[in-house]
Amino acid sequence: MSSRVAEFTSPPVKRRIAFYAPGQGIKSFKDGQDLLSEGSETHRIYEEIGIATGVDVIDVCRSEIAVTDPAVIQAVNVGVGYARAKALNECGIFTDYLIGVSSGEFTAAAIGGAISLRDAAITAYERGRSQVEEAGGKGGGFVVIHDRSAPPKRLKHTIKKTVKEFENSHLGGEHTPFKTMVTYVNEEKVALKAALEDIPGVRRVIALDNLPFPPHGKFVKATEEKLAYMMDEILREGGVKDSTLEIIATRTARPMRRAKTIINNLVLQTTKPTNLTGCVNYARNRGVVDHYDLGPGDSMSNSLGDFDLGPYAIIHPVGDYSTPGRKPDEIS
Repeated sequence: MSSRVAEFTSPPVKRRIAFYAPGQGIKSFKDGQDLLSEGSETHRIYEEIGIATGVDVIDVCRSEIAVTDPAVIQAVNVGVGYARAKALNECGIFTDYLIGVSSGEFTAAAIGGAISLRDAAITAYERGRSQVEEAGGKGGGFVVIHDRSAPPKRLKHTIKKTVKEFENSHLGGEHTPFKTMVTYVNEEKVALKAALEDIPGVRRVIALDNLPFPPHGKFVKATEEKLAYMMDEILREGGVKDSTLEIIATRTARPMRRAKTIINNLVLQTTKPTNLTGCVNYARNRGVVDHYDLGPGDSMSNSLGDFDLGPYAIIHPVGDYSTPGRKPDEIS
């Protein structure tokens, strides 16, 4: 019997699960439409987002026209991410850690109960509006570059690749001329600005230093303390390497903005569109999900068939923090 088969026939082993809430660059609209048939609470969640922000989430998810308004995209992203987490809960998958990237931080905070879904949606929506205003109301999409320390040549290569990916995403293409690249890098701005402006298609480079809603978090004090605590727990495992991701970073939690990748069994995540149906069916068919173990070097396709586990990742066990929303002092 192979070790992989044995894994699903042996007694359950507690694994640590992290829900990954992506930012606006992810193609979440198709996910959002799939969730209407997968999650029993999805309609209610989308309606709550609509009441709070005026955004018709169902209409946006079903639209075949590219949506380019950052305020709409980010509000929808909160709703889709929250509904995705609830659908996974329904099939027995619960989170040990929450990981929010960019506007996905608001989603992660709502999933964990640190702020309400309504407040998360409103904050994400206002954040998008602020970005548009800061860019001079010119519209278009946004790309955020995090790397502060890369030498100009490598940085320029990275940005060119980002621009190419952007133009081929739902935020770019023929529907949206690439008008604005936004960066909130606070160091080495002169070199970064020159590198950005030298790229064909980049017509405006600005810095988001004074937004009323900072790019990575407007939270109440209790929320910041809770997310900082989660971050400390992840760091304590010693598995975090330099990363382009923001791991539950707020103004008071320590940011992880420096370089390239998360490794060492901490998080395996994907930026591909999520095959939610495959993910949910896989969990339902097997009943118990705590067996899942994606070790170092395992690809998601090799480990779990042709299923993309984008909305969450599996983390090796160290203790039990499996109930979302508990306060730090309630966790032993």
